[in-house]
Amino acid sequence: MLGETDTFTLGQTLYVVFTVDTQDMDAQVLLKLYLLDLLEDVSATLTPTPGAFAYSVQITLNGLGVHKIEVDYDGTPEASITFNVVEGV
Repeated sequence: MLGETDTFTLGQTLYVVFTVDTQDMDAQVLLKLYLLDLLEDVSATLTPTPGAFAYSVQITLNGLGVHKIEVDYDGTPEASITFNVVEGV
């Protein structure tokens, strides 16, 4: 996963955009948000449409420190990105 930046401010809204390419009609995708290696939030389960489609999830950043977003496909971590949340200036 790639990001435009690795630093965001507290309270900022982050948009996670990702592509799922599957033919499995029963596939399930979850986004997990970690703060300092502790699970902070989990998205609603996404059942992707067969084929290759882009999806987006909106996240509001409510904690300071190092975060990680993980994309799980059928319970298996497939991709992740790490970033930092700091006080606004």
